[in-house]
Amino acid sequence: MIITNKTFTTSAAALKAARDAQGISTAVVDVQNLYDEFSYGAHGPAAIRAFLQRAVTTWATAPHYAILLGDASWDPRDYFGLGSVDYVPTKLIPTHYLQTASDEWFADFANSGIPSLAIGRIPVRTADEASAVVNKLVRRTAPPADSWARIVEIVSDADNGVSFNKAADTTAASRVHLAVEAEV
Repeated sequence: MIITNKTFTTSAAALKAARDAQGISTAVVDVQNLYDEFSYGAHGPAAIRAFLQRAVTTWATAPHYAILLGDASWDPRDYFGLGSVDYVPTKLIPTHYLQTASDEWFADFANSGIPSLAIGRIPVRTADEASAVVNKLVRRTAPPADSWARIVEIVSDADNGVSFNKAADTTAASRVHLAVEAEV
């Protein structure tokens, strides 16, 4: 399923055609239709979540994947005057220090931290950006086999009350462990 803004429907249609050709049945949904049906026309993330929950629980063939095609903003009403770029909104969730965007929230219907379907975002702001990204996705038919595709660069912030270095080291150690298991 591809949920998008009308600005990106041409690119969404191209991605749909490519996935359909691979045998992955895909639907394109205009986010405005979700606002109209699930939130009385009000722009916001709740309508997207309600739609996905209905699709997963009531459709004869429930979706397994969802792509949000369009950027989101932490300032959807453009109070700061930086431009209206909230094409497909996200949910801001509280964390220990601040609020942050969470697209996974759309598919976590039980609020358990485990989504019911895979979800991702292509954060584009123009039709040209959407076309460029979709064209790259459509052209790629297999994962790269080059050595660069097996390299992971881990960058951490300066420790400022939070041990970012320790988290990076733990992640790096688990990545090495996974690579060793994959070779066995």
